[in-house]
This record gives sequence, C-alpha cells and structure tokens, in this order.
Amino acid sequence: MNRQQLDDLGLVLMHGTIMDATLVDAQRGGPAFGAPADAGVANVNESDVAEDLVSGDESAVYGDRAYYSRERSRRLRSRDVKDRIMKRASKHNPDLRPLEKTCNRLISRLRTPVEKVFGTLKR
Repeated sequence: MNRQQLDDLGLVLMHGTIMDATLVDAQRGGPAFGAPADAGVANVNESDVAEDLVSGDESAVYGDRAYYSRERSRRLRSRDVKDRIMKRASKHNPDLRPLEKTCNRLISRLRTPVEKVFGTLKR
C-alpha cells in the first residue's frame, strides 16, 4: 500500500521511535537490562544507551522520564527530530509547568502500546 492509498483511507503514516527498557531474564544467569522489542540486551543504564536506540530516520522520539535530559533534547532538535520524551522535575525545577504536564499526559497515551508489550514480556 502506498502513501496515497493510506491518505485516501484517511490513515496517517507516522515515523518515530518509542524507547523503553525492562529487566528480562538472561539465559545464563540472572536478569539483564535491555530493550527486548529490539532484541538488544545490555547491562547498562537505559538512559546511557538512548542515543543508540535512535536509528536516525525518525521524525520524533518518544520516551519516559528516564530518558530526559536537556542535552538529549538539544541533540534531537539539532537533527530535526521532535523531542517527545516526557519531562521530569528536578531539584532546580521542582514543579513542571502546566504545558509540560499536558505534554507528558499526551506522550503517555502514545506510549501505552509499548508499555503493554513490556508488561506482557514481564508476565
């Protein structure tokens, strides 16, 4: 099906990456941190490898609060990628602005399908 056929049906084709990670049981030994949806497993903090999860052809990147940093947001914007990573409060900014709270709610709704996949994997 091509783009015009999708448009004719009223469907919208979107490009993006939704990041998340979870503990999965490794075959040899205990749990290992990873991103099972991509079948990649790493014994590192998920935020440390977030840049590697972005393939480069996305128009947007979605992620939970664990992935947020000002520097990551700046790098995404410099690549013309929309930053849709949920914002988090900090010691310097203990309260999110109303717009940030609204954005987080909208991002959360879009991330729900990914969370369901990880929930199923954990069960």
